[in-house]
Amino acid sequence: MFKTMSFERLLEKATSHLLLEPDWNAILQICDMIRAGDTQPKYAIACIKKKMFNQNPHVALLALQVLESCVKNCGVGVHEEIATKTFMEDMRDLAKNSKDDPVKNKVLELIQAWAYAFRNSSRYRAVQDTLNIMKAEGFTFGPLKESDAMFAADTAPEWVDGESCHRCRAQFSLTQRKHHCRACGQVFCGKCSSKSCALPKFGIEKEVRVCDSCWDKHNGDAISTSSGESPDHSARSTQPSKQQSPAKQPGKSEEEIKEEEDFQLALALSKSEAEEKEKLKLRQTATLLNRTPTKTEPVSPKSSKSELVQDQESENPELARYLNRSYWENVSKSKGNEIADGYSATVEVKNGIEPTKIVEKFQNGEMDSVDDFALNLRNQIEMFVNRMKSNSSRGRYIANDTSVQTLFLNITAMHSELLKHTQDLDQRRGYYETLQDKLTQARDARAALDALREEHREKLRRAAEEADRQRQMQMAFKLDIMRKKKTGVS
Repeated sequence: MFKTMSFERLLEKATSHLLLEPDWNAILQICDMIRAGDTQPKYAIACIKKKMFNQNPHVALLALQVLESCVKNCGVGVHEEIATKTFMEDMRDLAKNSKDDPVKNKVLELIQAWAYAFRNSSRYRAVQDTLNIMKAEGFTFGPLKESDAMFAADTAPEWVDGESCHRCRAQFSLTQRKHHCRACGQVFCGKCSSKSCALPKFGIEKEVRVCDSCWDKHNGDAISTSSGESPDHSARSTQPSKQQSPAKQPGKSEEEIKEEEDFQLALALSKSEAEEKEKLKLRQTATLLNRTPTKTEPVSPKSSKSELVQDQESENPELARYLNRSYWENVSKSKGNEIADGYSATVEVKNGIEPTKIVEKFQNGEMDSVDDFALNLRNQIEMFVNRMKSNSSRGRYIANDTSVQTLFLNITAMHSELLKHTQDLDQRRGYYETLQDKLTQARDARAALDALREEHREKLRRAAEEADRQRQMQMAFKLDIMRKKKTGVS
């Protein structure tokens, strides 16, 4: 009853004689109520038809606009109501008896568009017959717009009846009730249709009963997107439980849980950054050692390192990699010692800089061989250009200048290394962009989680207020009864 009154109020608002143009908000709400099943199409078309025959032509024109929107957006239910012989005769009478040209033209436009849209369906033959009759009677129809005859509206499927559950094949009885899924229309038992969700594509904004498969279809993607992890993180999730995020414990407050989640996120990010820095150090070490002209080989504790790796691999390689902190500390120290012993002498002779500063910079990951290579390449190019200009100003042939040829060969040889450095920089940029995307996803997930928490707190507060109000009403009722008893005894 209340839904019927709401529909009537919306219709009155959409067809008010005070409107200067159509109220599209009210019209769309009417379409949503019909699509959601809150208002039956038969009742809706009957109410709109009353407005169509209003004496005020402005109200009739607005009612025709509402009817057009309902036919375009509300699907088969409304199509079957307008495609009856009775309704089409009423439309023909309205076109005959109307003295207002806009109303008459609108009726002719609707009939022509409906006939074109339903031309291939025998169920709606009454619309095509009405169009042919009116053409025979001398009505003049305007040019047809095919866009006005496109009716693309998804509606909820009709309910299918059955004696057993469509999924588990359980027989229905007095104790085993049947339920229908609003998404697919099949019949299910209570266990197979215990979930509910909104169906926006059918115009159903409130939560209604659906089966398990339809619930997974409509909500599975959203859940996997919000709680999904990147492939890199999913591969790491197979590690021990110390590396995973902590489960929610009932004894902890929301602030503590939030702090733990932030801490685990920071650990994961720092871990990935440390691994990337380790890769860069290894790559830089190989490049610098290849360019070092010294033949002295640094002393490295390879025997102890190999023994430690074998012990870790014999037990568990994953635990050896992620949980053995002392192993990684020894590896980093050994690398620092190797570079300090094998590279300090050549750097001191070549650049005249103190070797301790170079080693310290390299151990901290601040030394970049790309800068040295870029500086060397720039010097080679400048020398080549200056030599070319000098030969050009003096009128000398380039082919006879061995310096120009040597510089050209050096620059050509450095081209492959330049491409390698460019590729490495592109990979690093892609890695940092991936980290930025992960941070953005984590920030969005945090915002969504905070919104859900706020909503949950609001629900709890409302439930507490409702319980308090019920308690006060019960106390007032009991006090009233006690007063009546007391007055009756006295």
